[in-house]
Amino acid sequence: MPEVSDLAEVVENICIHKPQDASPAALQAASILEDIHAAHSHGLGFNLIQDPRFQRLHELARS
Repeated sequence: MPEVSDLAEVVENICIHKPQDASPAALQAASILEDIHAAHSHGLGFNLIQDPRFQRLHELARS
């Protein structure tokens, strides 16, 4: 699942470069992973790019 790889990459970046934000980022990622799993379990896709939680994590990783 490419969404999982993309999410992991962003969280890894946060953990390496902003360790003070690692724990909240991991909790947010876990929530996103649950939604990805639920969508795929029902045969649906998951648009990670449009998820506001992912957008916040992505911004945090870039800042």
